[in-house]
Amino acid sequence: MTFAEAARCYWLEVFPFARRELREWRRRAEAIPEPGLRRDAVLALQTKGGNAEGLAAFAVLAPRSGRRAVVRAAIAYQTILDYLDTVTERPSQPHAEKLKLNGALEVAVDNRLSLRRYREETRGRDDGEYLIALVEACRESLGRLPSYETAASALRRRARLGGESQAMNHSLLLDTDETEITNWAREVPLGSSLEGELQWWEVVAAAASTPAFGALAALAAKPGVSEAEFLATETAYFPRVNLLNTLLDSLVDLDEDPAQQRHIERYGSPQTAAERLAEITCDARAGLVDLAGAQQHDLILAAMGGYYLAQPAAWLESRGVISAAVLAALGPYADSTLAVHKLRQRRPASALRRPSRRRLSAESLAG
Repeated sequence: MTFAEAARCYWLEVFPFARRELREWRRRAEAIPEPGLRRDAVLALQTKGGNAEGLAAFAVLAPRSGRRAVVRAAIAYQTILDYLDTVTERPSQPHAEKLKLNGALEVAVDNRLSLRRYREETRGRDDGEYLIALVEACRESLGRLPSYETAASALRRRARLGGESQAMNHSLLLDTDETEITNWAREVPLGSSLEGELQWWEVVAAAASTPAFGALAALAAKPGVSEAEFLATETAYFPRVNLLNTLLDSLVDLDEDPAQQRHIERYGSPQTAAERLAEITCDARAGLVDLAGAQQHDLILAAMGGYYLAQPAAWLESRGVISAAVLAALGPYADSTLAVHKLRQRRPASALRRPSRRRLSAESLAG
């Protein structure tokens, strides 16, 4: 599949259905009885809806017969993550309660887990079953994919780490001792070749990101996929592709993020950050080489990077050296995807507003 073919598939088939799904969840969110939760749900969709649109882009990797199920699962999963991100960031909420709520991510991807039990454990929330409906939509959509049963374990691993990472990330806002987070990151399975290579904040950033979910869901849409193939895809995307996605988001949102969550600044200097992100980019591309449809995966990676690098904020002051290093490392699709993203920015200012904290944008496969 060429860049033009992928873009055509996304804009003519995937994107319209993704937008339809998001409109339906917006309608459900606006009907939530409790004002605070209603505000959280609507705000998450307003400011982070692009996350779900972008994750749905992985449906271009799926057979046509399974694309709608992949889109629906991706929209529901990302909406759960973003909704809970908003709900659980309150300082008054205990860490254990954050983890319990974030358990929705695991229940959403593993039909072997009891939805009834999760509902009972989190009862008392007057959200009109909004969260449960999202979980059910994700479970049902994934369950329709021909290789879902084989994919379930890998999907659950990503979901568990996503929930844990989100809770850990919120604890940074409370000036929590970083020792606890460092210890957690040290226990995250990264594979023997990566032991000791990632800093704790890199592990947190990679675990909180969702490209691996998109790749796994798209693969599950193909019949007869082996467990080894799912493991290879999971390993190719996590941690490096996930990590690059979050770090580029951090680069663009540097002025908006709280000081405790400015991951780029943890490298100490722009030059050090540039060298590290270029290394991560090269390693991410290398990890995709052995996957079936490697060229398509490489295209998606370049499109993801091109979206962020097309943002003017990516080139402000000392950030330019970081962006230039990533662009050089993104490979043969980098210049064309960057050019397309810049062309798309020639829209009215109202259409160009970029919601804060957007990861894996809706325009990741722009054409």
